[in-house]
Amino acid sequence: MNFKIYETKIREEFELVLKWMHNEFIKLRTGRATPAILDGILVNYYGSMMPINQLANISVPEPRVLAIKPYDRSSIKDIATAINASNLGVNPQVDVDIIRLTFAAPTEEVRKNLVKKAKQVGEEAKIRVRHIRQEAQDLFKKDSTTIEDDKKFFQTELDNLTKELNKEIETVVSHKEKDIMTV
Repeated sequence: MNFKIYETKIREEFELVLKWMHNEFIKLRTGRATPAILDGILVNYYGSMMPINQLANISVPEPRVLAIKPYDRSSIKDIATAINASNLGVNPQVDVDIIRLTFAAPTEEVRKNLVKKAKQVGEEAKIRVRHIRQEAQDLFKKDSTTIEDDKKFFQTELDNLTKELNKEIETVVSHKEKDIMTV
């Protein structure tokens, strides 16, 4: 059996782990405003639930401020209500045609807790990588057409791929930690 077939599948699964980790990191508030913070919030708009980014233009005029400008001015109250109902911890400031969300700088204690959460996400990603690695090993061992040398080569290559991804995870976590700890 050719290792390249397995390698492609393994790399795809590893990429999914990295995407998951990045999505989890987006949810961690670092004190900087990012439009991705609003991704999970749905607004009741004429009886149907819609994401904010489909109802408004979201911009970042300042590092700690999000500006939400609805396409339809009549939806401004619905958007503000949805933001209040969410668990963001930010009160929307409603002007005539724009909503501003001002994010406070996190305290030292909050930043340390965010770093802990980031490290937990990194560990969860490493656990997922180990599971993928184990599944690939089991699958390859079940293949009776491979010779012993190929199995050793596969094991070595799989270990190298896993080490490479774990280093990348650690790098991303350390960058996120630096991002969180900067005031």
